[in-house]
Amino acid sequence: PSYIAQYINIIGKKSSRGISWVSILLAAIALSCNMLAISIRNWKLFNCCSYIGFGPCTSQLLPMIQIGVGWFCTCLLYFLTVYYAEPIKQSLYTRIAEEGEREEPIPEKVPLGSGRTKGMWISFASWILVFLAVTPAITAVLFVRYGYNSVAVQEIWSEILAAISISAILMQWIPQVYVIWKRKDGGNLSLFFLGLQTFGC
Repeated sequence: PSYIAQYINIIGKKSSRGISWVSILLAAIALSCNMLAISIRNWKLFNCCSYIGFGPCTSQLLPMIQIGVGWFCTCLLYFLTVYYAEPIKQSLYTRIAEEGEREEPIPEKVPLGSGRTKGMWISFASWILVFLAVTPAITAVLFVRYGYNSVAVQEIWSEILAAISISAILMQWIPQVYVIWKRKDGGNLSLFFLGLQTFGC
């Protein structure tokens, strides 16, 4: 429900004004690394599912499923944030007009997706490439070379992924706080979304 509220806010207003795409990218990186690290740590559960049955297997895999759902929701939020991003000039102009500092009409919103920037899309594509191709490839090579129970996989590679996840989590909200402080308002950031996220943590 928390993500749905933010989706509605962005799509309904056709703008992700005031939302830091860097914060969402850091959240996506944290969830991606965390999901892969937990999957490595619990890889033997996948092998046991054929023996213990669907119910017990699902209950054992619930933490990974929860993180996977969070990853998908964050991925979609990241896409919407970039897709509905406004050009900087229009964003400032719209805010000034909304605050009543200038007797001018608010300009029409830019066409859907035309506010995208190369940097945002490159970051999005790079993250997808790294998570869906590079890190799984490294994991597969380590599995084949050393086995999933080896020190190289269980203690080194999974700990590296966990360290990246923790670092991203620690820095996640700094860009968003900076955006709010600089704009002096939360833009289209959903308070319901933030409230449920805080409660969930």
